[in-house]
Amino acid sequence: MKRIILILLLFGLTWGQTYSATLVLKKGKQILEFDSGQRLIINNDIKGVFESKTKDYLSIRTNLSQKEIPISSITKIHVQDTVSRSFTDGVLAGAGIVILPIAILSIGNPEAHYGLVFAGIAAPIVAVSGGLTTLIFPKRARTKVYLIKKNAWEIVND
Repeated sequence: MKRIILILLLFGLTWGQTYSATLVLKKGKQILEFDSGQRLIINNDIKGVFESKTKDYLSIRTNLSQKEIPISSITKIHVQDTVSRSFTDGVLAGAGIVILPIAILSIGNPEAHYGLVFAGIAAPIVAVSGGLTTLIFPKRARTKVYLIKKNAWEIVND
């Protein structure tokens, strides 16, 4: 009987946590959700990765430490959106690196059809590797700014 009570207490403690791994912003009927791991800039000065949210605090992991920011003090949230644009740029650059030299070398060459076969095989491979490289090491970071105030975006507390 003691084991069952201890197991129930353990489950109660683990499932009864008061933090959330999702940051929810709401503006009218529009709702945005940001999961744990999203890069954020809070109030133009705290740059880091969103970890979790409690009722009163937002937990941000910076380079050196973990910061607890009071939700009531947040006025701006910059969300870095680099994934889709960086991947597209990398795919285009990778395909261009393969196709452009082959096109230049095939001008006036009677064996240009070999270049087309090589480009058909190599271009998708290099395009995907270019996309993955820029996904891992993005050059440009677009940020979207969400103002946190009464008639604009609000942080939803569950």
